[in-house]
Amino acid sequence: VIAPKGFKEAYKVFAENGWQGIKVKEQYGGQELPYIMNMFLDEMISSTNMSFGLYPGLTANAIDAIEKSASDELKQIYLPHLVSGKWTGTMNLTEPQCGTDLGLSKTMAKPNQDGSYSITGTKIFITCGEHDLSENIIHLVLARTPNSPDGIKGISLFLVPKIIPKNDGTLDKKNNVQCGSIEKKMGIKASPTCVMHYEDAKGWLVGELYKGMKAMFIMMNGARLFVGIQGIGISETAYQSALHYSKERLQGKSPNTKNIADPIIVHPEIRKNLMFMKSINDGIRGLMLQAGICFDKIDLDKDENEKRASENLIALLTPILKSFATDKAMEITNNALQI
Repeated sequence: VIAPKGFKEAYKVFAENGWQGIKVKEQYGGQELPYIMNMFLDEMISSTNMSFGLYPGLTANAIDAIEKSASDELKQIYLPHLVSGKWTGTMNLTEPQCGTDLGLSKTMAKPNQDGSYSITGTKIFITCGEHDLSENIIHLVLARTPNSPDGIKGISLFLVPKIIPKNDGTLDKKNNVQCGSIEKKMGIKASPTCVMHYEDAKGWLVGELYKGMKAMFIMMNGARLFVGIQGIGISETAYQSALHYSKERLQGKSPNTKNIADPIIVHPEIRKNLMFMKSINDGIRGLMLQAGICFDKIDLDKDENEKRASENLIALLTPILKSFATDKAMEITNNALQI
């Protein structure tokens, strides 16, 4: 899979300037800045090129899951290369027979004598599952081990690289991971949505056995918030475009001027629509930032009760923000088109 012309060069510059590791710990090459700083970045990217933004967006979420759940050995091997932009990341949840109910997952992980696992199964709708932007792609895959408990209680999370690295991080041999096809979509066409096949692919456990959902939810909560940020990014672009056009388009006139025609922004209905768009955007952005503060408090707060309260609020806010921000993005872009 080949990314559009210019994407590879753009991502190289993006990563070299430190944007991929804006909220990652310094010991792994990041800047260790607050979570909300990354949210501003995500909104700006989503406002300009949402397809491009999915490559660093999914990588950032993979970094989160590895940083908070993986062993020190995996962190040392993988995080510096993900932060530097040499490698990118994905999340692999959905299978042909299940999406929302992940307890029906059939992908298997058989333990090997060297402590690794052999992963076999098919995952679908994998964003940026295959491309040429990076030297390696690190897949975080939900799977179950032999004789695991039924349902989500038997799900574990595994790190499966496209190319298996040596302990020093240099690339060694190709893993048994294949992109079977890419989906045909209405939008974000410059971001490949892939069907991924794992055939005894070598992987490593992330976190504890049977605690895959707990580890993956670190990534999923970030991904949900990221989708909401994409919504506000589109809404802001629509608002600014409509505002700019309304100041240039001459049609009708204000009763307070002697001009032959005035910009349409003088008309009350146009101003009402613009004010509606701006108020919704500002309100959603404020709620997004509140969620970002909760993410920071989870990482930094020493009071366990405060940390638990932030975790509970995030669990409530992320699905709401994902849904509400994207629903309003549809409404706002429609209003902008009327202008």
